[in-house]
Amino acid sequence: MKSFYTSFFSVVFLLFAFTSSAQFPGGGGGRPGGQNLNMGHLYGKVIDSITNKPIEAASVQLIQNKFDSVSKKRKDVLVSGMLTTKRGEFSLENLAIMATYKLVITAIGYKEIQQKAAFVINMAGAKPGGDMSGMMNAVDKDLGNFKLHPDAKQLEDVTVVADKPLLTMSIDRKIFNGIFYTTVF
Repeated sequence: MKSFYTSFFSVVFLLFAFTSSAQFPGGGGGRPGGQNLNMGHLYGKVIDSITNKPIEAASVQLIQNKFDSVSKKRKDVLVSGMLTTKRGEFSLENLAIMATYKLVITAIGYKEIQQKAAFVINMAGAKPGGDMSGMMNAVDKDLGNFKLHPDAKQLEDVTVVADKPLLTMSIDRKIFNGIFYTTVF
């Protein structure tokens, strides 16, 4: 009877061991080496439209419209962002390739640029024999140069008015300032 229980529990243990499995990183779906769909790369350059010089520290944001499960509404979510380098270049990596984005570029003293961005993967781009290099080039996308136009805003005339305080207290005296006179005590 003891060997029956030992055999029974051994078989049950082996069944659980074979049927349970861990998740593979990157959404591999239980397959070793599964493809990670967050491998997109967008890059480009931001320049001044008049001087054609690069704009340093321009803000580049990549926004995606996602469904919010809490509010049950769609909302814009910041996916990635950075400031441009001294050469005006930006590079956004590890992006989902099956998504559409809105690229927003802003800089102080310039008008904002908004543009749609997405990866276009052409399945017909695969060459015979399993060569996927044509398709893989689609996930490394050069957006080109973005020309920012100056946004000159004219400020209205400003008048600065200063008044003396009505009472000034110092260590050895009090000064009362009136409209037409000053009294020192």
